Amino acid sequence: MKIKIKDINTFTKELSIKVEWSDLENAYNIEFKKAKSKYQIPGFRKGKVPTNIVKKNLQPSIEAQFIENSINIYYQKALVENEFNPINQAKIDGLDFKVGSELVFKAIFEITPEFSLPDFSKKIKIKTTKYIAHKEDIDRSIKDLQDKYSTVKLIDGGATSGNFINGDFHELDSNGEPLPDRKLENQYIKLGEAAFTGDVEKKILGAKSGDSLNVKIKNQDNVIRYKIDVKRVEEQILPQLNDEFAKTVDPSVKTLKELESKISDNIQSSLDIEHRRNIEESIVEFIIKKIKLVSPDSMIDNYLNYLIEDMKKNKQNVMSEEEIRKNYKDQADRAVKWHLIKTKILDENKLNVSDKDIKSKIDELKKQNPNQSKQIDDFYKDHMNSHKLSDEILNKKLFDYLIEFSSNKVTEKSSKELQKGNK
Repeated sequence: MKIKIKDINTFTKELSIKVEWSDLENAYNIEFKKAKSKYQIPGFRKGKVPTNIVKKNLQPSIEAQFIENSINIYYQKALVENEFNPINQAKIDGLDFKVGSELVFKAIFEITPEFSLPDFSKKIKIKTTKYIAHKEDIDRSIKDLQDKYSTVKLIDGGATSGNFINGDFHELDSNGEPLPDRKLENQYIKLGEAAFTGDVEKKILGAKSGDSLNVKIKNQDNVIRYKIDVKRVEEQILPQLNDEFAKTVDPSVKTLKELESKISDNIQSSLDIEHRRNIEESIVEFIIKKIKLVSPDSMIDNYLNYLIEDMKKNKQNVMSEEEIRKNYKDQADRAVKWHLIKTKILDENKLNVSDKDIKSKIDELKKQNPNQSKQIDDFYKDHMNSHKLSDEILNKKLFDYLIEFSSNKVTEKSSKELQKGNK
């Protein structure tokens, strides 16, 4: 067997394979004899049909089967001989064979591209923004808790700003007539919030149980007319902000100040988690740009195929397959590149997860949630859940390692600015 190797690109190989007839003859004769022994036609017993008739009637199918077997055998031998590990099914091209002559074909396939990792000691340079919890976030959380622990009382008099209105909302046509099947029953609105401010609020102020009134509500670029049949008017009674309220919300605290401090810590913890995620994403972008790796086509296709099937499974296929492939190709390319790079970093630095690591993490979770110890144990007895936990631990080890080599220029901002950006 003679092999010529051609690099089409960094991940695609073309093997030109030539096998002499002398290496094929014995295998072909065995294939022919096997077919002849099973062949039967009228006038001849099975296996006794003359060779010339067998050749005339069966040779094309015998050759086809022989070629398929031979291609597989010699392609596999060529892979082993050259230590190639294909990541996709080979495309066979340039096939040429006839009995008594050599077998010639080309096998085109993809391999994991070879690349070198950057010298991390020269620093991974990134820039991130860290948000610091603002008093407004704490006040907003306290207000949410007040709402959660509030009570309501029915109002006999007319509705005022801040009251809740419960009623049926019936959409009207341009002539003021109710539209069939466009009725929303038992809806709650709060005067002075969302769409129920300004002129809309003024129209409803003073409304009582049993009243009916028409309002115009702006919905994006449209104005929708509703008839509201008021059922109830309610006033929200908020609990006083004092130490008793704090202990009701969280028995582990004794004062309102302690509750505010705990809420502040929780908000900051969430912001820190988001900052860590930002650091990790910035590191990934830096390394991908530094390496300039080209993703194998087959790996991008596999990613997109999985995405399409996942969208179908979750009934998210609002786009055609063609649109998904077009819109998500860059995401697939980035995911494949990082998968290849991540795998190489883990392998070269022998980063892995032991059973001890998993047990330690589960013990940590149980310590944080002592009342759910059994549920946590049961949850991680499931192989899928323990495997996911293992991936999370490994991912943390990876980025802990990379962060050691990172130079991060951190800009601190108030979370108040983050809220402005989300508006």
